[in-house]
Amino acid sequence: MSEHYNADPYSLSTKVRKRFREVKKVEQQKQKVDNHIKDRYGLPASLSLLEEDEATATEAKEEWARGKRELAAEE
Repeated sequence: MSEHYNADPYSLSTKVRKRFREVKKVEQQKQKVDNHIKDRYGLPASLSLLEEDEATATEAKEEWARGKRELAAEE
C-alpha cells in the first residue's frame, strides 16, 4: 500500500494538480455566470444562486405561478 503512494510522487502530484485546475476552471466559469446575472438584475453580491436542475426549475415555475395568482386575486 505504501509503495503505491510513494512510487512516483511527481506523476501523482501532476494528476492531482491537473484535476484541481479542471475543477477550478469550472468553478470560475460558474462564478462568472453568477456574477453576470447578479449584475444584470441588481442582486446583492452576497446572494448565493442555486444550481439549475429539473427540480429547482419546476419549483421556481410553481412559485412564479402561485405569485401570479395571488397578485391577480389582490386586484
